[in-house]
Amino acid sequence: MKRIISFFLVTILATGALTSVAHASPANGMPCTQVGSIQGAANHKLICTKSGKKLVWEIPPTKATANNSSSQTTATMPSSTKVAKYNFSAPIPITLPATNSTPSNSITFENVTNRVSDIPTAAYTNQSIVLNANMTPNTKYDIFISPDIASSISTAHVSTLVENTMKMYSGFQQPPYFAVYIYDYAGTAWAKNKYEEVSKARNYSTLKNYNDRFAHDVDATCHNAGDCGGTNASTIRGSNEGYMDIATNGPGEDFLNSPNIPHSYIHLIQKTQWDGTQLVDVNEVQNQVIPFWLFEGGSQATPTMLCTGSLQNYLTRRNDIFFNFRGTRINNLTAQTLTNYLNTGFSNKTIDPDGKIINSDGGPGSPMSGLGNPVGGLAVEALTAISGPQSVMALTALVANGNTMADAFQKVYGITWNQGLNILGQVLAAEYAANAPRT
Repeated sequence: MKRIISFFLVTILATGALTSVAHASPANGMPCTQVGSIQGAANHKLICTKSGKKLVWEIPPTKATANNSSSQTTATMPSSTKVAKYNFSAPIPITLPATNSTPSNSITFENVTNRVSDIPTAAYTNQSIVLNANMTPNTKYDIFISPDIASSISTAHVSTLVENTMKMYSGFQQPPYFAVYIYDYAGTAWAKNKYEEVSKARNYSTLKNYNDRFAHDVDATCHNAGDCGGTNASTIRGSNEGYMDIATNGPGEDFLNSPNIPHSYIHLIQKTQWDGTQLVDVNEVQNQVIPFWLFEGGSQATPTMLCTGSLQNYLTRRNDIFFNFRGTRINNLTAQTLTNYLNTGFSNKTIDPDGKIINSDGGPGSPMSGLGNPVGGLAVEALTAISGPQSVMALTALVANGNTMADAFQKVYGITWNQGLNILGQVLAAEYAANAPRT
């Protein structure tokens, strides 16, 4: 059951549902004042849409144009939803709009559809530049490994993966402290007990609901001895400190060379763009305002680059991750279908297998959530190639600071949300046309 967020802490404003009042009947192309406002009825509707720097009335797409790859997606999606500002501002350590450091040979939104094959190398290069330039933040953390597998896991290796991820996002808000719990099925009871031990030492046990997620996360990652794997990360309710729980099938699993550890820590950074001491449930807020593809893709593209160690290894690994839909069925991977997916994935919008936008949960556990890592990962890879890895985290920070996702996107990339998603949809369609995904 979804928890209700106290109205004096967080207010979700759905501007797409507002109806404007006009003194004269507007016409297609005339100026308007409120994005998402609707005038008319039945077959004569006009929707207020941002076009460049102007707000104008436009005729919404019809069902006949919904599958046309050249049609534009209107701005009436949850990208216009925002969290009300409160007494905290997440820092953003890069200049906006974000630009590539080598403009003479850079990939841009203007040329990316003609340079799809260059995206992986450009993204890997941009990430390497940031990793080499940044300093490791002074964030405290502990690594706890279940005794039955401790001898087979290098704590130093785990620490390197964590600290490289911390460096990548140096300057962004990060947790003041977090703990990493690594366990197999035999160590699940140990993990829960260790968490309680840490909770008492760090006074989490004085916070309401401090333990409502960790035990559930451990049980969700380890079902039995043969089915134990995956990661979770979260902040502690009422705190900005957090945890990562990393499940493994045992000493024989080479999870240290998988993206699991950096993937989990990036999720933790994403959550700490909000002040957990002022919110009842950061996860609930995040699901309302951050599309699932960005949440998962943002924690998939960067970790895959971080853990592979070389461009060639990354090119091999990306084919395994970004082109595997893991049972999620999509009937047509057109540019419009993929644009529609990018424009949804919130807690109240998603697409059906035919690519049409529907009113349904598009977040974790939904039928289309399996697209988050592969499709989101490729989209974030393109954004990294265009403006670097920090640009992606800047989106979350701006939304946490009270911007809509559409406004945040324009501030970071210098183009509108709709323009950007249409271009990314074309890039993704080209990627999947060249390399058909596995389902």
